Amino acid sequence: MISITFQRKKDNSILGFVVEGHAKYDESGKDIVCSAVSALSYTTVGALINLAGGCKYQEKDGFMEIFSKENLDPSQRQTGSVILETMYIGFKQIE
Repeated sequence: MISITFQRKKDNSILGFVVEGHAKYDESGKDIVCSAVSALSYTTVGALINLAGGCKYQEKDGFMEIFSKENLDPSQRQTGSVILETMYIGFKQIE
């Protein structure tokens, strides 16, 4: 099972998230659920890096941790917030 844990700030905006596990919908390499979660996670990293001033992330088999950088200007912070909320919606749709 895939577990996704979100960390939110006091203002309820998403600070980051952790993805752990495998869906086990199908065998490795054919699991469309794992593929969808991975694609959305890597797209989020790319968007944060290219559009919102960057992020901190680490990944290994069955684990990915992504957090916004702390020292962002207001515009980058707003863009990052939109990206992370969009990612949240995407995960809910996969669910």
